[in-house]
Amino acid sequence: MLGVVTPCSLASLSNPSTSSLEHLSLIDNQLPSLISTIELERLIHLRSLSLEFCDFTSDMCRLLACGDRTPLHRLSLLLNGAALDVKPLDGTATEDDWKALVRHSTNLRVYIMAMDVCSQDLLRVLKPSVPLERIHLDSYSTLVTDGVVELILQQYHKTLSQFILMRDDAGFPDLSVNRNEDPLVLLAWRCVHLAVLIIHGKWRF
Repeated sequence: MLGVVTPCSLASLSNPSTSSLEHLSLIDNQLPSLISTIELERLIHLRSLSLEFCDFTSDMCRLLACGDRTPLHRLSLLLNGAALDVKPLDGTATEDDWKALVRHSTNLRVYIMAMDVCSQDLLRVLKPSVPLERIHLDSYSTLVTDGVVELILQQYHKTLSQFILMRDDAGFPDLSVNRNEDPLVLLAWRCVHLAVLIIHGKWRF
């Protein structure tokens, strides 16, 4: 019931409740963020977390990498391109932050859903150390470039199990134009754990 959740809601939880909480989902496009690093510090046994990508700050990532916390197993992040003007990517987790988190949470798997995010911003958030298992690119007014697909197959070919690319527009890119190899074909070939590949929209092979 995110409609009734405020930034003060987690602060009202008792210590026994926060210390036993293992799963938390706070995806609501609200300003400000529904959770702060201070409140997250109380959730020492958290194993699964879902929130806005822009709310996953460098401080938050470093906190989750602390040795006295239960390792995180699942992290789901929503990146909304329409909200980046008011919730910028500045201050989000850096490559070094991700490396520290993965060292502590060795079994961590990340799911990213990007809605109408331009390729420039996607290239910025797809850090090499992110243990990306699933990615959903929902691009109805922006264009996913071959550079984004190539980066995904280069960096996450050992971890990626699900790739979804959605577009309902005649301008869907022909990723194989003037190329010998289609990056989507290469992605399907090189990502050894890929189990789900969904391409939806009007495009040319």
